[in-house]
Amino acid sequence: MLPVRDIAQPLCTDASPDSQKPGRDSVQLAHVICHELAHAKGLRHTEMRNVRYGWADGWKEYYGWAPKYAIAVNPEPATPTIEDRRAQPEA
Repeated sequence: MLPVRDIAQPLCTDASPDSQKPGRDSVQLAHVICHELAHAKGLRHTEMRNVRYGWADGWKEYYGWAPKYAIAVNPEPATPTIEDRRAQPEA
């Protein structure tokens, strides 16, 4: 029988300041994205009992590359003020 993932653990970061640390939950998130893309390819859970798509032993090692990528929200681009627009030379 395959081990069951603790669903109480979040898959992505929350809004707290310390949650923006690089790599936090990125391993689980990479795995879930791959799992859901497998569904998009037409695979069923019975076909996903492996480290690539399922929660089989070794899945964390398989997605060991994921902590190199930070999960963060991109900041909204700054909207130039009227003064900024007036200061720009006309083209």
